[in-house]
Amino acid sequence: YQRRVRGTPCGMFTESFSDCGSHSSFLQAERDTDGMSPEPNHAQLVKSDLLEDLLEEHHEVRRNWGRRHLVAAMVCTGLANVYAMRVNLSAAVLPMQCEYKWSNAEQGVVLSSFFWGYLICQVPGGILAVRWGGKPVFGFGVLCTAVLTLLLPVAAPRLGLLYVLRALMGLCESVTFPAFVVLASAWFPCQERSVLYTCTNAGAYLGTAIAFPLSGFIINLNLGPRDEWSKQQGLCKHGISNTWQWVFYGFGVAGVLWWVGWQLLIQGDPAEDTRISSSELEYLTLTTKQDADRSKVTVHKSPMVPWVNFFSSGCAVVLYLNHFAAGWGSYTLLTYLPKYLSEIQHFDLAKSGGIASLPYLLMWVVAVTSGRAADWLIKRHLTVRSVRVLMQSIAFVGSGGLLVLTGFVEAQALAIAAVTLSVGLSGAATAGCIMVYLDLSPHYSGEFFSVGNTIGNLAGIIAPLVAGQILDSKGVDGN
Repeated sequence: YQRRVRGTPCGMFTESFSDCGSHSSFLQAERDTDGMSPEPNHAQLVKSDLLEDLLEEHHEVRRNWGRRHLVAAMVCTGLANVYAMRVNLSAAVLPMQCEYKWSNAEQGVVLSSFFWGYLICQVPGGILAVRWGGKPVFGFGVLCTAVLTLLLPVAAPRLGLLYVLRALMGLCESVTFPAFVVLASAWFPCQERSVLYTCTNAGAYLGTAIAFPLSGFIINLNLGPRDEWSKQQGLCKHGISNTWQWVFYGFGVAGVLWWVGWQLLIQGDPAEDTRISSSELEYLTLTTKQDADRSKVTVHKSPMVPWVNFFSSGCAVVLYLNHFAAGWGSYTLLTYLPKYLSEIQHFDLAKSGGIASLPYLLMWVVAVTSGRAADWLIKRHLTVRSVRVLMQSIAFVGSGGLLVLTGFVEAQALAIAAVTLSVGLSGAATAGCIMVYLDLSPHYSGEFFSVGNTIGNLAGIIAPLVAGQILDSKGVDGN
């Protein structure tokens, strides 16, 4: 063991065995008050050997279904609900634009207004989740988002009111991911962290994949004739929907029903769960706060949240930049993919909904697969740092390259394939930069992630506005 000195590049943030470039530089500096990681003594090493023996005794617990898997499944479906309620407007906005005669710039503001509120409560949401527990905060976020979704058709005729309602939806939903990370730090053992986290987080992509085709189906149930404005703008070529309101009613009701199940089935802390087995509780107690490399070291909790390190560490800054870059491509496609398919590739809305789900189905598959691959590679003695960089490289190089290629492809089939692969490969980021928040800070992951998610989701405000301005200035003609 080596003590990491404050003056070294990662010294303010890590508890390390070797140089700053090693896998151990992804450990969190949740230290004692002097800012230094204590050197282990003989008793601690004996305790570490005992820990390994106890983990072997819990082999059956690791193999069998447990309460941690139920928590993961419920969080997964909760994220599917909130993402479906977030993105269903991307499908419904086309008939809404025709009915209320919005410009492309106004449509961009409608789509981006969600993120005005989403950014505000990221950090407070992380603090509240740590203080009050992940369960009530996560449930509150889903329930309030569902109620506001039910109200959205009422607000739609008044553009200003719609902006406010969408911002409030973002405000409520903003607490869900910090709360999820807090729940993960309590329920996901480090031996299963990549698999459980990526499978759970993939619920967001699954919700997106479900929302697009289902919204398209509902929208096309009843189409009315086009008016002169729609004809002049070249919008809603198959008619103006009379049923788009039911997109929001359906997903809103689903969110309320999910919340009922959440309240009945889930506890925020394993120690408070009366249905958990004693062996699983012991297993979680032993493993949820181990370091990311499973190297017999338990990361000790500092008495205060290391806020200064969250903003001053070079490791953290690079992580935030990765999060922002991932968000830019993700939110551009999330908000404008139906419009691209409808107006550039000339699918009708029903077909657009079905085709639009394919990238997110692939993204879900890639996210789940990358989590399993990450744990497998770590077991084969690759460092955690190397695995996270590998997964992030797949997400950025593969996804970004294919997205650039899409702009130069004219054949419809090739364009759809490039977009699908681009979105799909970006799912590897779940086992890349997104996992690093838990690797770096198992005790304060909620607060840490809330800072990164605030920065990352700035792209959710900027990207739709930029895209809307480009479309208004250049025209939607494929060029």
